[in-house]
Amino acid sequence: MSRIGNKAVSLPSGVTANVDGQTVKVKGPKGAVQVVLHDDVVVTLDKGSFKIEPRGEGKRARSLWGTSRTLVANLISGVTKGFEERLEITGVGYRAAVQGKSLNLQLGFSHDVNRDRDHRRRQAESRPGRRRNPRLPPARAVQGQGREIRRRIHLPQGRQEEVEGLRAMSRLPCRD
Repeated sequence: MSRIGNKAVSLPSGVTANVDGQTVKVKGPKGAVQVVLHDDVVVTLDKGSFKIEPRGEGKRARSLWGTSRTLVANLISGVTKGFEERLEITGVGYRAAVQGKSLNLQLGFSHDVNRDRDHRRRQAESRPGRRRNPRLPPARAVQGQGREIRRRIHLPQGRQEEVEGLRAMSRLPCRD
């Protein structure tokens, strides 16, 4: 039984919503968005709140129940608060600057990377990480704030199990 799916999603003031079959449309001060939910869930709008129910008792319907509720909640938070994520730029020679409505990133490539200011963060972050090993310092130019890259300790054969056992018992974080 989904604990997330049981909760109704309420509409704040200033937000209008419409349900048309499996399509949920939400309009608020920051824009309008919509999502098409899977056929295994039923969505209803009653008295200013969304209620999502599974259509059957199958495993697929139960698994999509909480996911669908979270999608609808994300729509509402997107049109009211918007989305923001802070990025960290680490390393020598990496720079970012805002020029008009575009973001100019210098990430160690032969050319600058220019993005719109409202461009998706994941696309800007994924470009350097796509071709480089994120464990190496030059590849960590742009990443989410507070993101931690776990590293593995490489020891001679037979000793790795000892270190893993000690780390599990003491719950020590990984070290470089």
